[in-house]
Amino acid sequence: MTFTKKTVSGLLSLIGAAVLLQGSASAAVVAQDVKYGYVHGYIEFYNAKISSASSGTIANNVLTGAAAGSSVTLSADWRLVETDGGYCPSCMIQVYAAWIAPAADKGASPTNLGLRSFNDMEHGNSLGEFDSGHFDWDVIAPGTAGTYFIGASSTLDFSFQSWAQGGYGFSPDQAASFQVTVGDVPEPASLALAGLGLLGLSVARRRKA
Repeated sequence: MTFTKKTVSGLLSLIGAAVLLQGSASAAVVAQDVKYGYVHGYIEFYNAKISSASSGTIANNVLTGAAAGSSVTLSADWRLVETDGGYCPSCMIQVYAAWIAPAADKGASPTNLGLRSFNDMEHGNSLGEFDSGHFDWDVIAPGTAGTYFIGASSTLDFSFQSWAQGGYGFSPDQAASFQVTVGDVPEPASLALAGLGLLGLSVARRRKA
């Protein structure tokens, strides 16, 4: 088979598109122990797991093949740790477990779970762990196929905010505590092979013509 310059260019475009699609769907590290920063310290989720799901396959804190809009229960232990000794008596801090964008826009609900509301007067200038707990959070998976993540977030407000979305952690870097894949999202190799197959069919048809 002879590949023309145009054919090679088309092949590279197909493979590049395959890798790009997968990169946009799965860009985070998923870990069962993740630290997320907030003003003056961090919140840590550990022993993270998906304890139940109405569809799909569970592997610790990762759910694959979930049906759109299906129910999922996320579980983890958490603790709050003060690290810099900062002191802001009038600051109210809210911390959450929360879906990371674009999950909420794709139908994931509720957007977050409020875990703790506090101010610096509760621990003053002392360092170290000052609160801990456990959550079991019942959520609805997004209604659009794709790979989605759940992490933590915080806001400086006097009450929990229903709009607050999650962010990735700093340890491990760019990590999330949970991953939920809705539908079947093909791996890069599968996408690339599909591209090669289409290219081969196209070349064969041209040669027959």
